[in-house]
Parts: sequence; C-alpha cells; structure tokens
Amino acid sequence: MEDTAGDQPGIGAGDGVTIGADVRALLRQYCASGNTSVQYIEYPAPSHTVAALPAAAESIGFIEDRFASKPPPTSCGHIAPGNPLTPMTAIGPAAHGRR
Repeated sequence: MEDTAGDQPGIGAGDGVTIGADVRALLRQYCASGNTSVQYIEYPAPSHTVAALPAAAESIGFIEDRFASKPPPTSCGHIAPGNPLTPMTAIGPAAHGRR
C-alpha cells in the first residue's frame, strides 16, 4: 500500500502501512512481559520498498549470528514510547448522521 497517507490525526506518523508509534508500543509491551529477544530498527526510508534493501542486509547478519549460536540482540530499554494500545471505539455511519 505505497503512497497511502502516513500521518493521521491522533495516531502519529506512519509509512502508509503501519504507524511507527503503534509498533514501538507493541515491542515495548513484549519487552515488559520478559521477552527480551526484541530487535527494533527503524529505517528512515520513504517506503517499504526502499527500506527492504538495508533491512535485507541486516537480516542476513542476524540469521548468521543465530546459526553461530550468538545471543540475539535486544533493543529493550532503547525503544521510544509509542501510542496507547487500548482498543479504539469505532464510529459508525449513524454517529455521523448517515443511515
């Protein structure tokens, strides 16, 4: 879904597919639950297509390190705060005067 709006009122900047603050909040929740095998890298690319190149290079090293029995890296403790993960209330057509 390239070229979709990525900065929505009330939820923050995203890339048209995911909202970065939602991803960070979910990863911080994983870390808080004791799962420290979380690595978060945010690529400042304009799209998923462009970000795929550096992400692919990083992932090869990540996989090689796992096969070499190296411990997984962790970003826990270094992930910026995100959006609240509480469910949002959907607003249906009737709420806008439509039926």
